[in-house]
Amino acid sequence: MTHDGPISNFQRHPLTASCRERSHPTRDDTVTTHHPYQPSAHNNHWTTSFTLYRTTVLQHHRAYCTVSNLRSVRYCSDMVTLSELIAKLREIFEDDKVDVDEVIRTMESYKSNEDEWRRFAAFDEHKYTRNLVDVGNGKYNLMLLCWGPGMGSSIHDHTDSHCFVKMLDGTLLETRYDWPDEEDKEAPLRKISENRYERNGVSYMNDKLGLHRMENPSHSDSAVSMHLYIPAYETCNAFDERTGRKTKCQVTFYTKYGSKVDYRASKSGNLVDYGSLVKNAPPIQSH
Repeated sequence: MTHDGPISNFQRHPLTASCRERSHPTRDDTVTTHHPYQPSAHNNHWTTSFTLYRTTVLQHHRAYCTVSNLRSVRYCSDMVTLSELIAKLREIFEDDKVDVDEVIRTMESYKSNEDEWRRFAAFDEHKYTRNLVDVGNGKYNLMLLCWGPGMGSSIHDHTDSHCFVKMLDGTLLETRYDWPDEEDKEAPLRKISENRYERNGVSYMNDKLGLHRMENPSHSDSAVSMHLYIPAYETCNAFDERTGRKTKCQVTFYTKYGSKVDYRASKSGNLVDYGSLVKNAPPIQSH
């Protein structure tokens, strides 16, 4: 989001009728990327613009504020329900240009409520699961990932998509890596950083920032995270940490809209009841 000059005003938030104050940033790191699979009205590419900066979340009663290292950016909003969050995300992604900061703030505005998301949280005793919540009018996928104790993903990319993660329960450990060395095809991946995300934390990732792996570091507690991918994708690349070699992977859903997906008779999958999975799911941690 780029400002032409200093701004100091209050605007009504379209969802919560709260106010936000915005002012001119000290710097403008605006990045535009293109994706060939989502045409816009102006060209044959999906365009996403955003300004990169870190935010710190300050919580008070039923409101939250984010304060960034821009000159003065403050955003205050009442907490929203899961249904309101989904509606707001659809509104944000109506445009071809997307403000990543706004998406992060919107996801921060939702405070995890098990009563709202529990029906989408299906676990498997052998692997972490991907559970579709909303397809975002065909522009993105919003899903819950459920992680049993000690479960984790492979090291992977996001095939030019933007990835937002909101922690709903438990803890996830993210390890980021550089892309493989183009000159040395057998070189191990270089680790960049490790980050831990707790309940209600929000993170952002895309291919410009490298590769990553997400895992539940607990040996006793489960974890649940909400992921938003725009544009949605059906394949990604998994990488061997020791050699950097990549393997193309097909991604699937364990459930869609609260129903189990059976892929045995159809490539796209058939929906079946999964009530027994919910009953047998590990207990959610109390807070």
